[in-house]
Amino acid sequence: LVSCFRRDVEGAKENAETMLVLAKELGDLVRRARGEFYLSWADSFALDREECLARMRRGVADLRSSGALTFTSLYLSLIAQVQCLLGQYDDASAAIDDALAVVDQTDERAFEAEVHRTLGELLLAKGASNVTQAEQSFRTAIEIARRQKARGWELRAATGLARLLRDTNRRDEARTVLAEIYNWFTEGFDTADLKDAKALLEELSN
Repeated sequence: LVSCFRRDVEGAKENAETMLVLAKELGDLVRRARGEFYLSWADSFALDREECLARMRRGVADLRSSGALTFTSLYLSLIAQVQCLLGQYDDASAAIDDALAVVDQTDERAFEAEVHRTLGELLLAKGASNVTQAEQSFRTAIEIARRQKARGWELRAATGLARLLRDTNRRDEARTVLAEIYNWFTEGFDTADLKDAKALLEELSN
């Protein structure tokens, strides 16, 4: 799970494979379903994305049938991200709606900000006519993350918002929004999110 947060694909793959070995030894169906999900997500960066998506969906279905709903909103958000890359926007929208319903059902809100951020990215991918809605989704994600003191989710959402502001001729606001959260960090600068934020800040400063 941590490797997934960090967007560490190789780490997620290695951890998932270890989880699957342990799940087999213990006969743990829930651990196996989670391991299959994380492995499928990692594989989606290098292998057939459609096939990996099907495996991800199967993993979530197995978890839900077992009654294990923990992390489901995050899993659905990751599914939506892959569907968006495949241009399956309607399916991605349905996954996000499902994720938000799960948040309300379980009151597990640790991933709520990421769900709203993913919705913002999806809206942008669907077309320029959705810019206003996308901006609101990013701002909602930032607000939730700040309330939860979830700096990682806030950084990710602020990066998405800053890109949108840059692309709508609001570069100064974009730089301010992103610098505010980026400057909070004192370590972890080798992670993907902080690298992305730094590159965008440098672009916005030129």
